Amino acid sequence: MRLTLLSLPLLLVSGAVQAETVLSEVTGNWAAPENNGFFYRAVLTRSGENLRLRIYQGMSADTIEAEPQFDNDKIAYASGSGAGGGNDWLEVDANGALHLIGVTTVEGYAYSEKLTIQFMDNQFTAMAFGMYNNGPDSVASMPENPVGCWTGQCYSCEADLWNQSAVAGGEKIQVPEHDFEALNASGWTPERIYELGYCPAPN
Repeated sequence: MRLTLLSLPLLLVSGAVQAETVLSEVTGNWAAPENNGFFYRAVLTRSGENLRLRIYQGMSADTIEAEPQFDNDKIAYASGSGAGGGNDWLEVDANGALHLIGVTTVEGYAYSEKLTIQFMDNQFTAMAFGMYNNGPDSVASMPENPVGCWTGQCYSCEADLWNQSAVAGGEKIQVPEHDFEALNASGWTPERIYELGYCPAPN
């Protein structure tokens, strides 16, 4: 389920009043389709070059708390924050996992990323990450779902963080071991995937 809200100001107080832009808002249940987990509402906003993700939870859809249980104000860079254009949004899949998706287009190139989050053992956990660079002139043939490879010159890295495995440039890579807490999405930043040893730069 995807709901995108454009150019809606959200005023937040943190010493001074700062305006943010709500990009996307979705609802789900972490244990879908049975819905025997926490219900949640996720809100994605943009402030400058950064994306901020808040997640609110409750025992039912009608009792989601007013204060967020998750708030990461630097979870990703806003797509198109440089010279190109871009779009960022949230999706919820059939199993209740939350996906943060970003697509940037610049000078004919199309770049996309997807971060998957689940609520595991009382932790908002980064479960998977994918990044895709489809090369020059890929914007002209960009499909409706631009998360993935659609050209023969695509470079991709798909990381299964939960199972500590990854395929980069078509080759399986050796990933250093890390503990469960290393996947805490509350501290996730755009650099975290590299700090954990995933997704090396192409040769």
